[in-house]
Amino acid sequence: MKDIHNIITYKTTIRFIEWISERFPYVRENYKVYLDQVLRARPNDNGYDLTVTGELTIIAEIKCNKPINDGYKFGSAQRNGLIKDITGLLEGKSKARSIDPAAAFKFLVIYDFGEHTLLATRNLIKNLPVDLKDKVVIYEENIPLMLEKVNIVFIK
Repeated sequence: MKDIHNIITYKTTIRFIEWISERFPYVRENYKVYLDQVLRARPNDNGYDLTVTGELTIIAEIKCNKPINDGYKFGSAQRNGLIKDITGLLEGKSKARSIDPAAAFKFLVIYDFGEHTLLATRNLIKNLPVDLKDKVVIYEENIPLMLEKVNIVFIK
């Protein structure tokens, strides 16, 4: 089961690189660099799942959390992991000290298992700790990305 999860995460990461390539010309111009970064990464590396540096900075965590029991919520372990990832995107990670999260576009990328994923994510945001609640948004097309927020993107 773990190998399947790693394969889905890997494919979601590649699709996310394509997604940001469509929005950031710098990433499109350096696509192979970021694709190679993903191809070289081990599934359990402790840094961000994707890091773009240069003309702009992007940090991203990729998750394939399916809401529990085909429901509308993430399980407690999933929720705690997502909150830890959101905190890491906002405050930085010890394995990525050279990156200033305040100067980076921050993405929490969630594999889209369908309607349940959106509803579970809305529930997660609604129940975030007070210090995080206004720092997380679900990405919407044609709304500018903000450096001070974690942008949640769904990738199929």
